Amino acid sequence: MNVSVAQQPPANTGQLNALRQRAEGLLSVLGVNGDQKLCDWVHQRLGALQQRDTAMLHRLLHDIEKNSPNDYPYSLGMTQCDLLQ
Repeated sequence: MNVSVAQQPPANTGQLNALRQRAEGLLSVLGVNGDQKLCDWVHQRLGALQQRDTAMLHRLLHDIEKNSPNDYPYSLGMTQCDLLQ
């Protein structure tokens, strides 16, 4: 069985850069930005995204940010000093 998949356009560079910044912020807030292997993996995979995937991840990150508690990121046990590092 031969199934053809329509080729989707690559993600816009500006959108990818914005997504990288948002992902870095989330990794930092979650306290996993010190896990270099995870951070490298996220950045590597973000570069391979197509336009539709980028839009989906922007929406997901927006929903996470919007539905987080008002004291986010402090609700995750972080202090202001942690955020300055």
